[in-house]
Amino acid sequence: MIFSAVVQETCQEGCRFGGVQTGNRVREEDGVTIDMVVDRFFEAVERGDWGTLDALYADDLSVWHNFSDEVQTKEENIASLRRSRAVAAWNYVVAERIVIGDRVIQRHAARIQIEGHPELLCHAVLFITVREGQIAHIDEYLDTAAIQPIRARTPNN
Repeated sequence: MIFSAVVQETCQEGCRFGGVQTGNRVREEDGVTIDMVVDRFFEAVERGDWGTLDALYADDLSVWHNFSDEVQTKEENIASLRRSRAVAAWNYVVAERIVIGDRVIQRHAARIQIEGHPELLCHAVLFITVREGQIAHIDEYLDTAAIQPIRARTPNN
């Protein structure tokens, strides 16, 4: 994975994806740190590992997007990510991650490759709530103009 190789060099305080980090690094739910849950989330999206993503998501997950001002359910979000990954490879480069209690704020750039197109770069910020070792809620802010080529190829995204 490009993502892992690029950011591992800047890793601080044991977080595999590096970047600037502050906040609670040791809080654990059943032996799993909040960082581990969030890292697994991004790894699963990169690999298109929908089984892992399903297990990481709480059954009552809600995902809000700034571009639609709508909330997706667990099933809707996984379906949306599946459609996006079907037409493009995603790699995340974390610029900053802050953990405050059960909330993670992450600023990153998604490097997106669609066959036959130059690489796309989409800057985003996610606010992720982790509850009992699972992701319970995500607020996602991103620039949809940057991912227009993907949206054009995936209906309902």
